[in-house]
Amino acid sequence: MSAKEFRLVFYMNATDAINFWGGRAAASPLAYCFHINEHKKSKVFLGGAFQFKGLGKYKAFIKDELERASKPISLPLKRNFKNREQICISNKAYIYQNNDPLFTQAEHKVYWEATIDQIGNRFTQKTQREHTLGAVRIGLNTNSGQNRDEKRDKWQALVSELVRREIPVSKDKDKCPWKVYGRKDEQPFWGDSGMPSISRNNAFVHATTDEWRKFDESPDSKILTITNVTDVIDDQIKNSRIRESLVHELLKKIFARDGWWVNFEVPIRGSRIDFLVKRNADDPWKVIEVKLKDNPGAVEQLHDYINKIVKDVRKNKDDSYFWPLWNGRGWKRKGCTKPKGVVLCAVPGTEILKEVEGCNYDYDVWTYQYKFKDYKLGIEIRDARSKKLIAKT
Repeated sequence: MSAKEFRLVFYMNATDAINFWGGRAAASPLAYCFHINEHKKSKVFLGGAFQFKGLGKYKAFIKDELERASKPISLPLKRNFKNREQICISNKAYIYQNNDPLFTQAEHKVYWEATIDQIGNRFTQKTQREHTLGAVRIGLNTNSGQNRDEKRDKWQALVSELVRREIPVSKDKDKCPWKVYGRKDEQPFWGDSGMPSISRNNAFVHATTDEWRKFDESPDSKILTITNVTDVIDDQIKNSRIRESLVHELLKKIFARDGWWVNFEVPIRGSRIDFLVKRNADDPWKVIEVKLKDNPGAVEQLHDYINKIVKDVRKNKDDSYFWPLWNGRGWKRKGCTKPKGVVLCAVPGTEILKEVEGCNYDYDVWTYQYKFKDYKLGIEIRDARSKKLIAKT
């Protein structure tokens, strides 16, 4: 029988951090990441205390086992439950955020992974001083901090590593194996609202060891290397909404300059497409999905958008946001000119090309690359297959 492995998911909710001891920035995992990296071989207490939530019938067994220890406990910890069922408390943990003061794209997502060195409720004062985030120590030394309610039995996690994933943990219940025990039964960690099904503070999620292995080895589990502020700023430009806004603004100006028909950020059933364009009278209408990297999964996302667009045009005709696609020719043409799909991603586009070839959607893949001339930033767009130049600044 495959063992059941529990991993802790911390909630760091920045909107609740106005009165946080370390200030709002300390509600971002990035501050803790800096602490670890700037103090070589250091550790840090991650956020506040955690509770034993999401464990179901295992809660009493696990909590009793841990509370018997007279000092902090190193993870992972493996024990046999009833009927010789093996369970494990992993040293791997995650951080869910409703938003992030320093990484704005982290709204209601899990980007960060932590390695837990120890958990406990009886850390020494020396350990507390050495490994509490500097900003939090400052807050605790204020009058309000010194008068705070000292509660016993506060379970804390001492973290030795904190890394950030390139893309967040999927909320697709078929791709994310995370389960929690609610009041009665096992249920997915992600609720129907796209937020945790267990609210407040934290939850222990579980899966079998085989499911965790597949999850850990997934192509989506790649991480970013963050060591200092310079790296973060560079990453923000290259891989975040700063860069996304930059790419979009450059494209808008190029298309307008070259006489393309262009609309952008068009709403479609709870989401938005990036661009609807037409280069000239003979060129087909194109829906362009912009990706900052060579992202697997972009093709299926684009396919879903195009299907929604076609349905919307058939239903709303020339009242649709996509009215240029309405051909008004009755049922035989089904009233809609189906647009061509285009994924625009960073050079080289290898992964997306593989995905396009494997799904038979006949989409185009374009790549972009920044260029500098006379110390000024520009961009170059090419067809990923032919390398033919499509547009440039």
